[in-house]
Amino acid sequence: MIDKLTLLIPTHNRHGYLSRSLAYYSKWNIHIIVADSTPEPFEQLSLYPKIEYLHFPGSSYSAKLPSSLLHVKTPYIVMCADDDFIVTNTLLKCFDFLENNADYSVAMGSVIYFSLISNDTKVELAPVYKGQLEYHISEEDPFNRVHTFFSNYRTVYYGLHRTDVLKTAFLNTENTQNLLLYEYISGLYPLIAGKVMAFADLYQVREYIGIPQAGITNIDKIFTEQNIRNEYENLLDQQSAVIAQKTGKEKKIIRSNLNSALEKYARHFILPFHLYVKSRLKLWMVWFLLSDKLNFFPFNFIKSHVNKYRLKKIVSYNDNKEQLSKIIQFILEYYRKKQSTKL
Repeated sequence: MIDKLTLLIPTHNRHGYLSRSLAYYSKWNIHIIVADSTPEPFEQLSLYPKIEYLHFPGSSYSAKLPSSLLHVKTPYIVMCADDDFIVTNTLLKCFDFLENNADYSVAMGSVIYFSLISNDTKVELAPVYKGQLEYHISEEDPFNRVHTFFSNYRTVYYGLHRTDVLKTAFLNTENTQNLLLYEYISGLYPLIAGKVMAFADLYQVREYIGIPQAGITNIDKIFTEQNIRNEYENLLDQQSAVIAQKTGKEKKIIRSNLNSALEKYARHFILPFHLYVKSRLKLWMVWFLLSDKLNFFPFNFIKSHVNKYRLKKIVSYNDNKEQLSKIIQFILEYYRKKQSTKL
C-alpha cells in the first residue's frame, strides 16, 4: 500500500505530540509527510529517515496545507492531527472500499475521544458521535449530498480522501484563516465530487484537549461579525469557482446552493435558551467523562460505568476492542518510557 497512500501530519509548536505520533505511525508501510510550521525544526528527525519533513516556519495552517498537498504523489491521502491515532484495520477497509467504489470520494469510520489522566498512567474514553455509527451520504445529486452533509454534520476532514479531489478542494484557500471554515472545505468540493462512507468500525482515537484552539469561531458568527463574514464570502467564491470549472455548471447557481446549505447549518448554532442549555450540558458531560479534575470516588465509579455504557456499541464491534487496546497500550507505554528516561 506504500505506493497508494500518504499520511499527512500537520503540526505547529507541538514537537512533543509529533514525537509520539511518529513513534506510532513510522512503523506503518505508507508514505508519511510532516508539515511543520514550528519556528524551530524538529530535532528528532534523524530517528525517522523515511519521513518526508516539510518545514514552514511561522506559516499559517491555511498557507502550509495547500503547499504540503502538492508533495503528495499517491492516489490516496489521509490527514491526521499530531495528537490523534488512526486504526490500521479500518484504514485498510476504507482503502479497499474506495478502490472498488469509484463514485465515493471519502471513507472513514467511527471516532472516540481519549484523555490521559492520573499523571499519564490511565486513559479515559468517550465517543465523539452517538446514535447510528454508520454514516452514509449516497445521494446521486451532488448538491443534495452537500445539503445532507451539513444537515447532519460530521467532519470528514480526517477521512481517507482521493488525493486529486482534496488537492482541488484546497487550491487557493490561503485567505481562509478560520479553522472551522477551513475544515468545512473538506465537505464542499469533495461532496460534489463523490459520496461519503463512514463505517461503524473504530477509525480514529482522538485526544480530547478540552480548550478551543485559537482561530476557531462558530459559523453562526457570519451573521454578526464582519471579519468572518468576509472569510465566508471568499470561501464561497473560491469553492464555487472550483466546482464550476470541474462540473461546467454556472457559478452563480453553485454559490447559491453552497450558501443555502452552509447558512442553514450556521443557524443551528443560534439556539433558543433551553436548547442552548442542553448543548452546554452535553459539553460538560464530555468534560466530566474525560477530565482529571474529578478523579476520586464517587465520580470515578460513575464515570467508569457511564463510559462502559457509551462505548459498548463501538468497542464491541468486530475487532474494535482489540485495536483500541493496542492504541491505549502504545500510549501508556510511550509515557512510561518517557518518564523512565527522565529519572
